[in-house]
Amino acid sequence: MAEQNVFNLMQNDEIGLLWKKIYQLHQKTKIYLLTAEEISENGDALIQPLKEHRDAYDHIVRIFASTTKKVPEGYDYYSYIKGNLEKAYGHEYRAFFDTADWLAYNLRHNLRERIYAILRFYKILLKNSWLLCKSITFCACFGECCLCIFL
Repeated sequence: MAEQNVFNLMQNDEIGLLWKKIYQLHQKTKIYLLTAEEISENGDALIQPLKEHRDAYDHIVRIFASTTKKVPEGYDYYSYIKGNLEKAYGHEYRAFFDTADWLAYNLRHNLRERIYAILRFYKILLKNSWLLCKSITFCACFGECCLCIFL
């Protein structure tokens, strides 16, 4: 049995690229997750991306925990690490798209509410303008007052 050093395997180009993809995707997901929490109506957090992050972390811990055990001769330790990193990346990928969906929903909801508020204000403004015009037409100045000259 031989001991394996996971840090030596991290120097491998293929493994190193997987690590880079995992942490870059994780960082983007966290940014979007925090943004979605900030703009959500009640500051709610979506559980699914957090669960996916936990599951990804579990695969990464398995890699490092495996260094404390003796690896049987002929065991493909490289494939074990690569397989767990691929699974971790899959969880990060799902966390990203769950977060993106939730963020898009919150943005659409927020935008819709703002548009409706503007439309309500515009409707009130039009109603008040109509009432103003109606009152001006009953003015007895015959078009000489400051309001009537614009009609």
